[in-house]
Amino acid sequence: MKKIMMGMLCGVALSSSSFAQDFLNKVKLDVKTVNAPEFELDVPDFDKDTNNVNRRWLRVKYLFNTDEAKDPAGDIKWVDDVTVKTEVLIPSKSKGKKSVALLVGDTTYAGIKRDGGKHQGRMFIAPYFFDRYMRPADSSIADSDVKDFKVAVSFSTSTAELGQVYLHDGRVVTSEDKNFNSVKRYWMQCRSASSDMVQVYEGTVFSADKTPWAYINSDSYEYIKVLKDK
Repeated sequence: MKKIMMGMLCGVALSSSSFAQDFLNKVKLDVKTVNAPEFELDVPDFDKDTNNVNRRWLRVKYLFNTDEAKDPAGDIKWVDDVTVKTEVLIPSKSKGKKSVALLVGDTTYAGIKRDGGKHQGRMFIAPYFFDRYMRPADSSIADSDVKDFKVAVSFSTSTAELGQVYLHDGRVVTSEDKNFNSVKRYWMQCRSASSDMVQVYEGTVFSADKTPWAYINSDSYEYIKVLKDK
């Protein structure tokens, strides 16, 4: 029923440049729930949590290969300031009626190497937001809940749209899938829907550096650019 409602409620072309078309390939999504890591602190009178609360986060991990490109000197090229926007639709309510909540966040990577190799990044949603915005409320989501979520991950620079990948009806949809354009249209309709149907909550999807995973396996992921406060 949730799946049907989300479809009813919500029922950007790539740049034509060779760079935008070829930069990303073999894009994958891995969406699952995870427990926050625990740390042992050698601090006097540290008040360690003994409630053993099992509150799980949602992790959206994206994996991709880049093309291989070199400059005239033979050095590998880089793409600077790649922004990845992550959007997650979850079942919700508005004025007592079924609707969806759209959780949104982005991060910018300082530079991604065009080395033809594998790359990855990750974003997280804290249990607090599921407890507050998901209906029925659930501060301890499980992987079984993920089937009711829809996810969009978009890659871009300030001058080019690089690509998208989606989790739609439990399947990962890339530009190579025949239903890619219909899924993309679905998301365009969701973003333009009225607030009674889709409630948008910006800043609810965090990059790893703003979570307990900030220092865990950080070298395995793209380097997050440190942005100056405005």
